Amino acid sequence: MLQQDRYNSDHKPLVLGVAIQAAADAAASLDPHGPTGHPIPKLHWDGSLKDDYVSHLNASGSALAECDDLVSAGDIAAAFSQLGRVLIESATAAGCKRVTGSHHARDLKRDKPYFDQECRRMRAQFRYAMRHDPERVKILARRFSTTIRRKCRQYRQRQTPALLRHLRSNHKCFWQKLNSTGTTLPAALANHSAWDTFHQKLCAPPMLSLRPPTSPCPSSPPPSDALDAAITQQEVELALPKLSNGKAAGRAGWPAELLRYAAQHVAMDNGSRQKVWLLAPLLTRLVNHCFHAGFLPPCISSALVTPIHKKGCTLDTANYRPIAVGEPLYRLYTIILNTRLVSWSEQHQLRSPTQAGFRPRQSPVHHLFALRHFIDTACISKRPLYACFVDLQKAYDTVQHDLLWARLKFIGVGPRMLAAIKSLYSSGTLTMKVTGTAGQPRVQQMGVRQGCPLSPTLFGLFFDGLHDHLHACAPTAGIRLRSGRWVSSLVYADDVVLLSWSASGLQFLLDGMHDFCLGIGMVISPTKTEVVVFNGPGSACSWRVGDQVLPQSSSFKYLGLVFHESDSLSHALKRLAQNAVGALSQLSVVWVRGLGTPLLPGVAN
Repeated sequence: MLQQDRYNSDHKPLVLGVAIQAAADAAASLDPHGPTGHPIPKLHWDGSLKDDYVSHLNASGSALAECDDLVSAGDIAAAFSQLGRVLIESATAAGCKRVTGSHHARDLKRDKPYFDQECRRMRAQFRYAMRHDPERVKILARRFSTTIRRKCRQYRQRQTPALLRHLRSNHKCFWQKLNSTGTTLPAALANHSAWDTFHQKLCAPPMLSLRPPTSPCPSSPPPSDALDAAITQQEVELALPKLSNGKAAGRAGWPAELLRYAAQHVAMDNGSRQKVWLLAPLLTRLVNHCFHAGFLPPCISSALVTPIHKKGCTLDTANYRPIAVGEPLYRLYTIILNTRLVSWSEQHQLRSPTQAGFRPRQSPVHHLFALRHFIDTACISKRPLYACFVDLQKAYDTVQHDLLWARLKFIGVGPRMLAAIKSLYSSGTLTMKVTGTAGQPRVQQMGVRQGCPLSPTLFGLFFDGLHDHLHACAPTAGIRLRSGRWVSSLVYADDVVLLSWSASGLQFLLDGMHDFCLGIGMVISPTKTEVVVFNGPGSACSWRVGDQVLPQSSSFKYLGLVFHESDSLSHALKRLAQNAVGALSQLSVVWVRGLGTPLLPGVAN
């Protein structure tokens, strides 16, 4: 096939078509979720089209009724597929756009936002002149460069009002727009083969299968009727607003906003307006069927794993955190289960008093204040405080499922709730998502999913056994309060601080925690675990984890705040000031780039 002459080529373009449909169909048959390496479709939600979306959803009553019939028949997988089809059709009819293709490929081909049709035309003329009119090359190059600078300056000046608006009202959007460099993986990691070992380790079975503890159940376990009761429509309606906006979609390709914003306000007889959730009755019946059956179809429980860089070299896959992105219906279901589990465990005081991570009315500030208080007490009483900041190797990824189920059963979780939690891991798979394409699915045999709403609570309940273990093996090795209570640790998720008034007491606590971690399959990292002695005597001491000697430091950054052995706040204030300077330097870049207006007073100076 021939085309007309173009400025940017002196050849006649040829198009070669190859029939590969049969091969694609064969590859797709190997994976029920879709062929490996195939681009994942995605629907972009537009909040301005919410009313149109609700109108089209109201007009899909017959299709939703068919979905309800499938739920009644027990075919949850078909009901999920039908529900997704209805939601996508309603959103598409309202004007939302679907995108299919590799993000990495699109990023490579995408021009700058200010690179308009005029710039493309001048670029084509410049390329044509390089081949056929060398005398005009210098003139066109200068003209093209001037145009690019002018377009760039005009574009950045137009962005100033939006940045100022986000700076005043939405700081998250402000920094996302300011640092809009994207999160594209390095070219060396932009293929599934580079992540194969990472994926295998993530889904590998435990190297050492540990037996669940044989501890007897509590003499009077708390009642679990509230955990095993049927899910109500009110619980579904309370969970729908908790679905986050702007989150990545699952394998089905439709975002959580299609569930969250499927609502309308209805005028009541008394003149008030009441919010009606259009999908709440259907969703209640669907999640109840899964809850009572103790089974979740793989199309709902499977998740995509997105590698997120933590720190260090971007070419090392070990420096990435695996974030599991599930389907919106999976997130809704786990939000309901998590709300029940949190309420039940807090009501019956089953949580460790030293754990402050992901609990209601608890925050990092509580532990920062407590640690600061202990340090001040040591200085006032002129005695040393020995603190060990413990680092666990991949704590979330090394939780053995059998031990987790045994722990939940031990604290009194009911059989129906326990079966529902087990179904989240027994039926689904994890698939690596790299540059917008899906890899080979694998079953997760160990660890809790990072990114699942239920995972922080599951990990917390599992790790709460540390408090009881330390109290049993070293009851008087910690810090004694005026009330007579002993505090041996401060725990925030998997961040642990062991505290003692004596060096020997700290070693007892380290031995106890080491034994506890060996029993649950976790490993303490000796190189990243550090000891800080506040108001210390200066005598040489050493502490061990197993046969490894721990390093002693003069300071440590705990939950974002630096604690120094001298009890001075100057080091923490200096670090915070450095962070502020870094933020201001980002704002100064905005002025240097030519936005035309300083976002903060003095930034341009």
